[in-house]
Amino acid sequence: MRRCLFLLAIAFTALPAGAQMLPGQWSLAMTMEANGRKQVFPAVVDCITQADIDDATRTLPRPAGKCTLTNVERTPERATYDLACINGTLQSQGRADIVFEPERYYGNVSMAMTGRGAPAQMVLISVVARRTGACQK
Repeated sequence: MRRCLFLLAIAFTALPAGAQMLPGQWSLAMTMEANGRKQVFPAVVDCITQADIDDATRTLPRPAGKCTLTNVERTPERATYDLACINGTLQSQGRADIVFEPERYYGNVSMAMTGRGAPAQMVLISVVARRTGACQK
């Protein structure tokens, strides 16, 4: 299960959303807590375009794999939503609460994860991202 948690965290896609976000290069830091243990992952850098920001759900943070988002409520400053994802044998289900500002966003994703017949494990993923400038080509 620990390997599954690592793969989930590495594969987590977190892009900014909301009308007030600024396009550019973004750096995302992520911490995952499961079973009372925290794990910090290396920052992920991505170029975010205005088209990414304008899309209603494409840029909402979610794990890799096939995810279904429901109960999406968003304003330019905040997004909350439920998500259910499948990535190979790993299944996850949870709720996200993300706060957006023009040059940073932060929030939490609480998920119950199961894999390979193991009992569900609760995971809290904290994300903090900041805009670092124009996209590097």
